[in-house]
Amino acid sequence: MVDAQIIIYLMGAFLFSMNFFIGSYLLIRIRRTGLSNIYWLSFYFFFTVIEFIMRMVFAAGRPTVGVNLISWIYYIFNLTGHFALIFFVKSTFYTERRSAFSFVLSSAIIAKIFYIIAYAITDFELSAELYYIVKGLATYMIFISSFWLSFASLSAYYKIKKSEISPWVKKRYLIVGISAIFLIAQNIPNILMPYRVSFESPLMATLTIIITIFNIIFAILSLIAWVMPKKLKSYFNRDYSKTEDEELSEDELMAQIKLQLLKGGPNGNN
Repeated sequence: MVDAQIIIYLMGAFLFSMNFFIGSYLLIRIRRTGLSNIYWLSFYFFFTVIEFIMRMVFAAGRPTVGVNLISWIYYIFNLTGHFALIFFVKSTFYTERRSAFSFVLSSAIIAKIFYIIAYAITDFELSAELYYIVKGLATYMIFISSFWLSFASLSAYYKIKKSEISPWVKKRYLIVGISAIFLIAQNIPNILMPYRVSFESPLMATLTIIITIFNIIFAILSLIAWVMPKKLKSYFNRDYSKTEDEELSEDELMAQIKLQLLKGGPNGNN
């Protein structure tokens, strides 16, 4: 499966480059728009870049038995980006509303602590049981952060769907909600990965490629949502006659969204 390995490495390099670009571009957009909540989304992409680098260092410097400093740094950094997603959801959708933030964050922290412990133990005692415990904890952290992002975004979209706000702004939240579904979906191939199998296995290679594709789709949709191309914006607004809110800044548009969400309704008190 040499060809599959090459494909995986090329896709990984592409995802690495794209995440670094998106993280950097979002930082530039923050300075122009004043949307401080985007810092957390930018941090997510930068954390995935750091995780990729640490994974390479970990693979090269991992001891045969036991845990060294490289191992601990890798365990701590791996999946940390999903905490940035949790804070992104809180700062974007629930700054002035009740939410499940405390539960989501605390449960993710507990899962992360046990993840680090279980991962460290596997360096001393290899076993299928511990392997799937680690997989299960990783799956939970990815799921809880991604599901909350998808739920919050889609709830916001359906809440403001009939409000007097430009359609492109509404579509942003629909796109964000859909993008998070791909992060959730990566859990399926991730949990199916066989124990102690290399990329030479067709199953392992296929599952890894699927996971990478899902992450690439999430990255592309996130970039489209928060840096909406003018042509796409015009397409969404093709049947929209009002132009007043098109002159508003991103910060003012966010204020309008929050006002609509505070008006109540089925998702008003989430």
